[in-house]
Amino acid sequence: MSPSPTIDGYVGRLEAALSPIPAAERGRIALEIRGHLAEVASQSEAALETSIGALGEPESLARTYLADYQLTDAVARGSHPGMLMALIRISARSAAALVVWTLTLLLGVFGCAFIFVAAAKPFDPSHVGLWIHPFEFGMVYSDVAPGRDVLGWWFIPLAFALGLLSFVAAGLVLRFGARKVARRARV
Repeated sequence: MSPSPTIDGYVGRLEAALSPIPAAERGRIALEIRGHLAEVASQSEAALETSIGALGEPESLARTYLADYQLTDAVARGSHPGMLMALIRISARSAAALVVWTLTLLLGVFGCAFIFVAAAKPFDPSHVGLWIHPFEFGMVYSDVAPGRDVLGWWFIPLAFALGLLSFVAAGLVLRFGARKVARRARV
């Protein structure tokens, strides 16, 4: 079958939109799409138009490939900020990416909160701690005496340890989850 101007135009626009990806990967993607479209075109011109419509605009398809490539690259480099940014881009089409991003963010916020209350204890010891009556954890600001501080100054190392554990857990969730999402994206 002779080359199709429709296929060449579509794949050309796709390759142009994939310019941030290395040439070898860009060529593999273009070859895959060209092969798929050529196979569909061998059936009928209408089938080709339907297939192109299903793929969407080349620039939109390229954004999907770019986000998947960026996540795979960030996982390979071990870049936490890169993984988070790629997960944000992918989360619009992947519930797993959204869950991983949300869990990582929540664990990071908990880590910051624990570190913050640990650092605040020396400055306001009568309002920061783990209280028995009423049972409250963290900073308490009230006119009523909060009760007995169970941990006293041991609250500081415990809160720091919980903060560090939260950060470690966030990193583990991010690495493990990003790898899983990247594997799914490659399939």
